Amino acid sequence: STQQPAWQLISAQLRFGFRGEIDAWRAAEAAIVPPVSPELLFDSRSSLLRIEGRYAQARDLSVRGRHVEAIPFYRKATEVDPNFAMAWIGLALAHSNEPGPVEPARAATARAYELPDRVTDRERYALTYFFYDQTLGDFDKAREILEVAVGTYPRHYPFLNNLSFVNILLGDYERAAELAAEGLRIMGTPIAVLYSNRGWSLRALGRYEEAKAIFAEAHAQKVDYYMMHRNLAAIAFAEGDSVALEREIGWSRGKPAEPGFVEFRMQTDLFEGRRPRVSNAGVGIAGYLAAAGDCAAARAALGANPWSASSVASALCADLPEASAH
Repeated sequence: STQQPAWQLISAQLRFGFRGEIDAWRAAEAAIVPPVSPELLFDSRSSLLRIEGRYAQARDLSVRGRHVEAIPFYRKATEVDPNFAMAWIGLALAHSNEPGPVEPARAATARAYELPDRVTDRERYALTYFFYDQTLGDFDKAREILEVAVGTYPRHYPFLNNLSFVNILLGDYERAAELAAEGLRIMGTPIAVLYSNRGWSLRALGRYEEAKAIFAEAHAQKVDYYMMHRNLAAIAFAEGDSVALEREIGWSRGKPAEPGFVEFRMQTDLFEGRRPRVSNAGVGIAGYLAAAGDCAAARAALGANPWSASSVASALCADLPEASAH
């Protein structure tokens, strides 16, 4: 008989969400399939059970905020079945939830959008929202789609989470906090991005103690996400807590999120009228040095790059006589 493609079988399994399914898959996988690398897992000879089980594992990693670890599993899934639309969406989501270039998320979203007949009705909402959010950057339209999705599937936490995030982007922090809280209530299990969105929204509302309590609760539940630490760093700076600020910046060292924390440090130094105290920002520090009034240091930071490599440095320093810029 003809075997169904992976996207059909796995989409059917995922149609009703995470709860119970991940545990069932994990138990089945532990009993039948020994742990293997993504490369071996998605070899063409791999059984469908392995694909299902490891796809669930990738989703579980994303739930816990470990998106970088989930990326290779999603990527291999798309190689096994290039028409597996939800694997493309998972790949796009994992990329978008980590700091770095936007192109991988946009490319994966565009590929998924080419496969509208390969998804369920519920998944089509996710696909359409993500297309407007990631590919077009139309957050108002993305919010409109998600409002309908949440009304249609009120207990599907990814829609609540995504709608919370879009409301953060659009500045409706009260609504964002409510949606994240509703998602956590419905799930009854720790979801990193929901904790992150709720704490982020509370921080933006100036409710610092509540935000810190939410992040502490998440960490007690063994879930973490870099945006929790970005928001904790912002709270520490607002409260003048240099020890907490250094702790959060230290957390980022060696992680994909580190460049964003380095930039945050430069921003806080500039805000306080200090010369940036970082040495590992590369060309990125030039604009901050220029804003601090040190065009010579900005020129040195650019190295062989032209002034145009930093729009801020270029605007502030490029027209100065060469002698004063060196």
